Amino acid sequence: MSSITGALAGTLDLSGLTVTTPVIVNQSIVSANTEYSYALPANTKRFKIQNRNEGLVKLSYNTGESGTKYWSIFPGQQYDGENISDTASLTIYYQSPKASQTLEVISWS
Repeated sequence: MSSITGALAGTLDLSGLTVTTPVIVNQSIVSANTEYSYALPANTKRFKIQNRNEGLVKLSYNTGESGTKYWSIFPGQQYDGENISDTASLTIYYQSPKASQTLEVISWS
C-alpha cells in the first residue's frame, strides 16, 4: 500500500495505476445524527477520508444507512478507497453523533 506525504503536485503511481488531479474538499457536519452526502468526482480512482475533529464519523455507501450500517472513523483516523474502476460513480454518506465536525476528503482521478 502506498501513502502520500507532503505536496500533491505531480502524479502518484499506485500498483501500476497512475492517478493525477487531486481534489480536496472539507465537508461540514453541521448537525448531530443527520446524514450528509458527498459525490466523489467523476473518474475517481482513489480517495482518502479523514476525521478532523473530536467526534466519531459514521461512513456508509448507501443512503439512509450511515446511522445503522457504517464504518467508524475515529478522531484523527483515515479511511482509504483504492483501485476504483474509472467507470464507477461513488457517493459517500456520513454523519456524526456530535455537531460541528469536519470530514476531509482527498480524491485522485
